[in-house]
Parts: sequence; structure tokens; C-alpha cells
Amino acid sequence: MGLFETLSPEGTPIYLANLPSEKGRGRVGHEWAHDDSELKKFIANYDKPGRALYFTVARLKAGTTRSKDNVEAVNFIWSEIDFKDHPDIAADEIRRRVETTPLPPSLIVASGHGLHLYWKMKEAVDAMPGKAQQDVEEALKLEHVPSGLNREDSPGAADEGFYRH
Repeated sequence: MGLFETLSPEGTPIYLANLPSEKGRGRVGHEWAHDDSELKKFIANYDKPGRALYFTVARLKAGTTRSKDNVEAVNFIWSEIDFKDHPDIAADEIRRRVETTPLPPSLIVASGHGLHLYWKMKEAVDAMPGKAQQDVEEALKLEHVPSGLNREDSPGAADEGFYRH
């Protein structure tokens, strides 16, 4: 299974963003990936020092931009662990603990400064505006594209990568 199929189990387009690592220090770019080759091209084009790559966890209405009014559904529940919030625990130990929980995540993205955890749901959950959307407000957060590095230079940043379970 390719990266696109992992991030978009239903095969719907993925909304992507490439942002400067430092706010206000460069152009913000947005585009859609419709398949694995487009996603790989996005990563190849923008995975550079000073840039950070993100994707929306929410499925957006085709051809729109990232806005809560454009959310249709979500396929994942997600969370983030920042290493800086746990200075007394090594990054490897945090990852080991996450992977050995009774319900480990389906996908772990190591951002370099923490872990982004994703649990794939059996089916997409409605997130259209209204009550359903209130239940998934966090769906609009941008998350790091696996293999897309968060190029902030900081002491203690761990290796970045993409792990499936």
C-alpha cells in the first residue's frame, strides 16, 4: 500500500500545504494530490530546508480550500505528542510506550519534534457543518506529511519517518 492509499483510504484527493518553518519567512503553498505519484511529487518538490509539509486529516469537498465549511468526513482519530513536553523521557521510550499500548495507532508520523498518532476508523465519519462537525472540529488541523520533514533546527530533534502498524 502506498502513502496516498494510507492517508486516503477511500481514494479521495488529499489537501496539502507547504509552509515556511518560520512564520512569515516565505510563501505558503497549497495543492491537491489525487494519487500516490502526485503526493510523491509534492514531497520531492517541497521537502527542503526551511519548509514544513502538511496534509489535512479531514476529507474536504473537492476543489475547495481548508475551511471548516468545506469538511465532509474524517477517516482517522489523531493526537500529537511533543517531545519538549516530556523532557525526562527519551524519544525512543515515548515511541515504545505508544507502540505497546493496548490500542496502538494505525500510523505514527515522527515529525522530528514529536509523534503524530493516527487511529484509522472502520469507515469515514460524517463531519459536514453542524452537529457532526462540532464532534470533529479538530479535523481542520494540518498534520505533517509522512516523509516530509519539519525543518526547524532544534537541539534534540529526533529522526523523522513514517511507521505503519
